[in-house]
Amino acid sequence: MNTYATGALTWSDAAGHSVRSPIAVRPVSVLNPPEVSSDGSAITYPVTFGYTGTLGHETRGLLPATITEGSVQDDPTDNFVDASGPGTTEFDMVIPAGAQLARFALYNDAVDGAHDLDLYILDGAGNLIGASGGTTSDETVTFAQNFATAFPVKVVVHGFNTATAAAANFKLHTWFVRRVATVPNNMLVTRPSSVTNGSSADITLTFPNLVSGVRYLGQVALHERHGEHPRHRADGVERAVHRVAEPHDLAELVIGVADG
Repeated sequence: MNTYATGALTWSDAAGHSVRSPIAVRPVSVLNPPEVSSDGSAITYPVTFGYTGTLGHETRGLLPATITEGSVQDDPTDNFVDASGPGTTEFDMVIPAGAQLARFALYNDAVDGAHDLDLYILDGAGNLIGASGGTTSDETVTFAQNFATAFPVKVVVHGFNTATAAAANFKLHTWFVRRVATVPNNMLVTRPSSVTNGSSADITLTFPNLVSGVRYLGQVALHERHGEHPRHRADGVERAVHRVAEPHDLAELVIGVADG
């Protein structure tokens, strides 16, 4: 499961012609969309399962964005070279150890004009590792991976076109999503408790306790649940509790929520 198998399909006809097509197949345990978004309303998304067994989940977040305000001059050359070039403003940040999702974003409604700002992410050695350069200021760079150690980055906002102004004011949004001991009570998951190979089911997310006007980011990780094991209470009585797989996630979903 989750590994590629290779082979070939050969087409032939009565005249003796044949064509060989290489094939690579990777079966997966869970197939779900990589990302969904909401305006704060409940959302439902489909999931298809490639195994038979029990199903558990883990929520990470939702986390509100950390806002960093800044200003960037117009780049008369309209050409990003590096962090020291014209029309750039840079921020040194560190993706913390344990982060499983990092996102940096600009939004049209979080700048002070009809600017075209772009976003570049450099690693500690100055290498470009992520970029978003559309024709507006809606720009997003996401790293969906497990950061085992702290990872320094330089976030660069480039003033490709600051409209009629010499400079543009913006609000840079950042999120670092990871497992925490106390999960915020702002994302609830409704899912089946067991699944069968080849079946599909809907998973529903609801979002209580959000603050209006705030952008949030989080993850839902699906994994197979394992049996039950006893846990002792203070009075010595055993009670059975479920234990989820030590996190070997079958699938992860990124959730972006912009509440009202």
